Amino acid sequence: MTVLANRGFAKMNGIGNAIVVVDLRDGAGRVSAEEARAVASPEGVPFDQLMVLYPPRCVGTAAYVGIYNSDGSRSGACGNGMRCVARLVFEESGRREALFETDSGLIPCRQTASDLYSVDMGVPKFGWRDIPLAEEFRDTRYIELQIGPIDHPILHSPSVVSMGNPHAIFWVDDVAAYDLARFGPLLENHPIFPERANITLARVVDRTHLTIRTFERGAGLTLACGSAACASVVAAARLRRTERVAEVTLPGGKLEIEWRVSDDHVVMTGPAAFEYEGRFDPALFVPAGPWRTLRSSASAAASTAMRPTWSAMRRERRGSPTPSWSTAAPWPRKRWRRPVNPSAGCAVSTRRRGSWWPVVPPRPTRRCSPPCPRSIVSSAMPTRWALKPGVRRARRWMAGLATRSPSAISWRCGRWRRIFRAGRSAHCRAPLPRCRTAVITAAASASSPSGAAIRARHRPIPWLDRCAPWSPRAMPRSS
Repeated sequence: MTVLANRGFAKMNGIGNAIVVVDLRDGAGRVSAEEARAVASPEGVPFDQLMVLYPPRCVGTAAYVGIYNSDGSRSGACGNGMRCVARLVFEESGRREALFETDSGLIPCRQTASDLYSVDMGVPKFGWRDIPLAEEFRDTRYIELQIGPIDHPILHSPSVVSMGNPHAIFWVDDVAAYDLARFGPLLENHPIFPERANITLARVVDRTHLTIRTFERGAGLTLACGSAACASVVAAARLRRTERVAEVTLPGGKLEIEWRVSDDHVVMTGPAAFEYEGRFDPALFVPAGPWRTLRSSASAAASTAMRPTWSAMRRERRGSPTPSWSTAAPWPRKRWRRPVNPSAGCAVSTRRRGSWWPVVPPRPTRRCSPPCPRSIVSSAMPTRWALKPGVRRARRWMAGLATRSPSAISWRCGRWRRIFRAGRSAHCRAPLPRCRTAVITAAASASSPSGAAIRARHRPIPWLDRCAPWSPRAMPRSS
């Protein structure tokens, strides 16, 4: 059973950022991505970040904190969540300072007032490999990224910085004038961000005040994001738009951000609110499907599984691309199909009529090496035994290629047109064909000739011997 079943939790928030804190310092186990998504479901306890306290791994730390987004992905840092964790630990231990370990490093926390907590978010990173970015940018104060028409983009030239998580800050005149929920996912998953990114709209009110809105990576549009507030102040200070100490207004509240000159660390100060406590319902972590595991009230270890009906399996197959029962029960039998000619290169199933097993297994497509877009021709072309009566006309037409000019060739047959166009590629050159099968199939892959062409390589072709050699640019050669 999952480690979160019947486990206690604390629901908190940092100026609107929904946080769920779970204490697993007793070494009960690790939380998986599936369990985090189950907790964030509407039937569970919806959150922006799940803060899980594990036993400390470094000497001098209070705990190792695992941070999970609502989609189950891991996060390197969460300023609002760390303030909530600090409050719970301080109330439990009576201390006012503590050191925590996260995926992005060590984070010191301390209580500055009765309801204010400071978190040292560390040193910001500006290198394109450290953020990271998929392309090299020497100056990350602005990068080439825009959304909308090229001549009149909606957003463009963001500043990028890493505060444990990748951040992209777009400078605008009004943060509420843009539909961030609409184009936020497009920018979050842009190929330039290999690990995705937090997307922020920022407006400079004055030298000591910023207003931002953030579409958080893995959580969506949120009321507050502490790391985004830190990244916005750092990016604005790099552009000399604000001072190194500024107040940031978010939809959920305000934060004080200081980018220290002495050690370049970014310190965030703000409140942490407690909402309620509870325990996770074990039913949240039962895998969904057309049937569920039933446990007897007399013995929790004894369980039976109900086999699904065919109608239930079909309903779930329509609603989910990967049904939960796909590995436990077979799908209904497929319609029987007539076997094809073995000489055409396909195997005939030996199973009886009505079997649900596929009758004709798919045949892989051969490609040349290195890949050539113009040389991709299906290798499932019929051999001479499967050709239609028009094969003689095709043979006469092919034999006369050497005496015709390219402009005089008839292109009515789409199959031969594709084959001969592919033959013009430099990657598809090989010795002249010396068998009837190789001439008819005209395999475009020089590195992988067809099996029939290899077996019939040395059979003489009387009508071909009487013809002049083909032009090397007119026909792809098979080895």
